[in-house]
Amino acid sequence: MNSRKKWMAAAAALGASLTLVAAGGFAKWAPLTKDGKQMVAAEGAKAPVNHVPSAAAVGVPAYPGALIVQTNPAHFDPQGKPGMYPTVTLVSNDPPASVQKFYAARLGKAWHYRSDMHTFVKGKFSMRTLFTQPHVAITSLDKTSLAMVTAFFKVPHAKTKMA
Repeated sequence: MNSRKKWMAAAAALGASLTLVAAGGFAKWAPLTKDGKQMVAAEGAKAPVNHVPSAAAVGVPAYPGALIVQTNPAHFDPQGKPGMYPTVTLVSNDPPASVQKFYAARLGKAWHYRSDMHTFVKGKFSMRTLFTQPHVAITSLDKTSLAMVTAFFKVPHAKTKMA
């Protein structure tokens, strides 16, 4: 098995980041705005909204009622070695503190919370390996971030982003 296939198998087995692919889907996509619909039409079948990760592939529970606003596939270097886990980004109308409490109660002992980064990390934390290991980052949506999200998705009351 080549490095790329091993990485994909490991990502599926360990779970992807939630900074979070139909049946048994992880969460629903947020409804699209007019501009969002135009973007999806331009991208066709490649549009990310055509792909909802399975709960098993993500490896962490979706926050109740949260909606997907972005997904990214795993990244590899030119030699096929893993570079970054696949990601799913969700938004919620609940405040960050509620989201943090939810994950604190549901992630296992292998997960550690970094309060300075508002991030749960599976395994030993390292800045060098953060994006190559499962993690859940929880941030408040400021006006600029919310404006970027609401340009393509109908989530006007979102307060928290999980990625």
